[in-house]
Amino acid sequence: MTGLVRVATVADLEDTRRLAENLAEVMTAGDVIALSGGLGAGKTSFARHLIRALADDPALTVPSPSFPLLQTYETPSGTEIWHLDLYRLSAGNDVWTLGLADAFAEQTTLVIEWPERMRRLLRGTRLLWTRIHLLGESERSFRFTAFHPAWRERLADLFSPHDQSALAGARGR
Repeated sequence: MTGLVRVATVADLEDTRRLAENLAEVMTAGDVIALSGGLGAGKTSFARHLIRALADDPALTVPSPSFPLLQTYETPSGTEIWHLDLYRLSAGNDVWTLGLADAFAEQTTLVIEWPERMRRLLRGTRLLWTRIHLLGESERSFRFTAFHPAWRERLADLFSPHDQSALAGARGR
């Protein structure tokens, strides 16, 4: 099955924040946001802004979970947010050994950096795959691919040609 693809280009960190906030507005409990990209692409910055928006706390401290692998947060409605950074894991058994399969509880929202390390576990989830490319010193391209029907609909609405205000500052197509 092919996914719906939408691309947004942001000029700076402020545009990245707005894009993350707009994405957070259409998210629901149980969503899985996979953040893929090279070192320094902006995965952690995007995750930080997304989690702050979901938690409705712009001052929330959101450190990179590279060393502990996992940080947890909570939304005002009580939904758990799991922020995973799987850079240090090898693909395969490490994910199972650490019990990360438990993260797919119905009411848990996942934000995963280096999701390639657990690709098998992501099948059948409400996944939005996000590939981030560094285009310049601060300019980035976000390629969103929605495979799940719920995300295809939300992504199409977010990037509606009739209402580009959802992207506030980002250039989308």
